[in-house]
Amino acid sequence: MPGSAATERISREVAAVIASIPAGRIATHGAIARHLGIAPRHVATVVAALDDATRGQIAWWRVVADGGAIGRHPRRDEQMQRLRTEGIPVAPVGIAGELAVRRFEAFGSGKPGGPTDAVAPLAPPPRSQSRGMKSHPGKS
Repeated sequence: MPGSAATERISREVAAVIASIPAGRIATHGAIARHLGIAPRHVATVVAALDDATRGQIAWWRVVADGGAIGRHPRRDEQMQRLRTEGIPVAPVGIAGELAVRRFEAFGSGKPGGPTDAVAPLAPPPRSQSRGMKSHPGKS
């Protein structure tokens, strides 16, 4: 994917992360983006623009949208079939199943903290007080 030095660097980093996803596991655009510190849309753009040589070297089909959705792109049927071949259920409408157990976020690109194969549970959103509450932090 020709472009600026930054675009080329991001493309290389995304490809390296995708290459680390093992068979039978899937990663989302969002998880890869969080790992690299970029926007999920950048990950989706890189995956969509992979050339044939790179596509033949990495398992691009293991990357899905948040929630498991498979985009409507020219390789959609191929992606769904490859996921099924690896044992990942895919609904006819194009949603990868078992995302909670198939999700992979232990990308090993040397980022601080080192890779782990555990899926970190999502933290619940912070509780806030409703507008009608009389107690406010810092007020008596």
